Amino acid sequence: MSSQKIVLSWKGKKFDLEAEPNDTLADIRFKILSCTEVSPEHQKLIVAGKTLKAEEENFFKLNPKNKDLFMIEMKKPANPIPTSVAEDDDDDVESKDNKGKAADAMDVEKEEGDIPTGLKNLGNTCFMNATIQCLNTVPIIRKSLADSPNIDESDPNDATFTRSLGKLIGEISKSEYNFIIPDNFLSSLEKRYPEMVEKDEKLPVFVQQDAEECWLKILSSLNRSLKTKDGVSIKKYFSGQFETTLTNTESKEEEPIANHEEFLKIATGITKESRHLNQSILESFTQTLEKESPTLGRSAKYESKTLISRLPEYLTIHLLRFEFRKGVTNTAKIMKEVDLPMELNMAHHCTKPLKEKFLKVQRHLEKVHDSPESVTETFDQVVDPEIKADVGSNQTGLYELTALITHQGRSANSGHYIAWARVDESEYPSGYDKHKRNADMKLWYQFNDHEVTMLYQKDIRNLFGGRGDSPTAYLGLYSAKKLE
Repeated sequence: MSSQKIVLSWKGKKFDLEAEPNDTLADIRFKILSCTEVSPEHQKLIVAGKTLKAEEENFFKLNPKNKDLFMIEMKKPANPIPTSVAEDDDDDVESKDNKGKAADAMDVEKEEGDIPTGLKNLGNTCFMNATIQCLNTVPIIRKSLADSPNIDESDPNDATFTRSLGKLIGEISKSEYNFIIPDNFLSSLEKRYPEMVEKDEKLPVFVQQDAEECWLKILSSLNRSLKTKDGVSIKKYFSGQFETTLTNTESKEEEPIANHEEFLKIATGITKESRHLNQSILESFTQTLEKESPTLGRSAKYESKTLISRLPEYLTIHLLRFEFRKGVTNTAKIMKEVDLPMELNMAHHCTKPLKEKFLKVQRHLEKVHDSPESVTETFDQVVDPEIKADVGSNQTGLYELTALITHQGRSANSGHYIAWARVDESEYPSGYDKHKRNADMKLWYQFNDHEVTMLYQKDIRNLFGGRGDSPTAYLGLYSAKKLE
């Protein structure tokens, strides 16, 4: 079956689109988003006077006569769904009504104490916008970028690219407007990583890219070029160490092979049994494979077991939600829910020596919490000296979820990326008593391109999957837990 040509009518303009054989109406909505910047939840699509609603249905079934040209008219619904997923009558945490209303909202100045600045989508550049907003949550990156002498000039390409990112993040923090246009940084991204900025052959937009790939490329450039004011590479704060042991399960005589490898992320598969991040990590860290055995002189089964020998201060988690399926042209998305804990203990995924060091510290912290009067040692006294001296490492094995990048849609080649970030308590609205709120009422930001809104932590739990075409957690950023 060939593709279906579509002509979309919107605000007196015509847009030419194409539907692939496996596209659902939800897929079409994201293609419309690419050329009109109207979010799927704000689209009212009309064909021959009938409003389309069958989101999961194959788009071709909506055109039973198989017309060569399919005409769609779009209008905004009378009562569009709010962009914020938070619903509460607490006046202290409501977002500003004029925040990110439309593309011309850039001329609306923010008020003192307003929420952060958004980034305009330049045509399928949501992957870049979401990545930048997540990076902007990391204080050590913001501080280091603000001081240009911290940039290593040994690779001119990385140095120029890093300065461009620093300029954009500086503009975000100082801007007096609801959003800014990141066109200069997009040009820098194209020069440094041209594969990330490709023009669509059929539409006046860019080809959708993978936010995780964008995250790793930008982070890799920062790792090579950016240092703190103390001369420490940013890489120390984001990279960990794997220790993988390969054991022949068919021969006790064959010595296990140990391998050490640096990592910038932990990629976790999603199986039928996966329900929690810790479980997904365990499954991903234990694999079976077949290879030639030098001892047996034939192919044999091996077990590969991975443990962590160094944990960074910032831990990137990549949920592998896309897979190739037989009979499907594009990559299919795994929608299954996987719980990402707000607080994550990574000690049990570490090598025995590191695990014991972390557990010693954690027992101390529990004692401080439960019976502080019985504590005889300080935190510095219980932290292992080697870990304490390792700048950029996690000293406790404990993390808290700091930011997320979600993907909305059914395929890696389309859809929409949104960033979500925990609000620092110093930025809470005046009058919001954080001490009288439970954990679910902590505040987060939603960065949906130029629209930035505030919501509660309880709403973040709706992003973990299993909810159809709603935003689904794809990349998580954990930071070492702050000790009060």
